[in-house]
Amino acid sequence: MNEITSTTVETTAVAAEASSNAISTLLSSKTGRYTAVAVGIAVAGYAVYKGGKKIRAVLAARKAAKATTEAATILAEVVKAD
Repeated sequence: MNEITSTTVETTAVAAEASSNAISTLLSSKTGRYTAVAVGIAVAGYAVYKGGKKIRAVLAARKAAKATTEAATILAEVVKAD
């Protein structure tokens, strides 16, 4: 088990170093910097989009819960009146 963990850590370290080198190389040129900014904007935009979807889902769930509560209250009043 320790060998698997060790190999995973080594692989992660190598991947992180390769990513770091790729980013450094990309940022070393003017075109690369523009590309990095464009990718950053795209990633940020996607994060906002996904966050917006999550917020809409939460708001819809709250609205449904409120409607259910109101319906239960009305039903309880009707039953109580009978």
